[in-house]
Amino acid sequence: MDDKLFAALVSAVASIVAVIIGYFINRKNQSDLEFTKNENNRLLTQLNTKLTQETQEKQSLLSAKNQETLALLTTKLSEITAEKNA
Repeated sequence: MDDKLFAALVSAVASIVAVIIGYFINRKNQSDLEFTKNENNRLLTQLNTKLTQETQEKQSLLSAKNQETLALLTTKLSEITAEKNA
């Protein structure tokens, strides 16, 4: 076999092997990327759920505190009004 033909054949086989390896590496990278995107979406959903719950809890506590403060102020106002009328 001619040396040039042999070199060309080796080069062609090496190129085909490189393309095949590149193809499988690309598929693996795409799979990893898709997994990472899905995991990020899952974590973001969990975080948003937690933040929503915390916000609702804080609003509930604030509302309860405001109602308590309003009740105390109303009681105090009633006492002051009663003292003035007495």
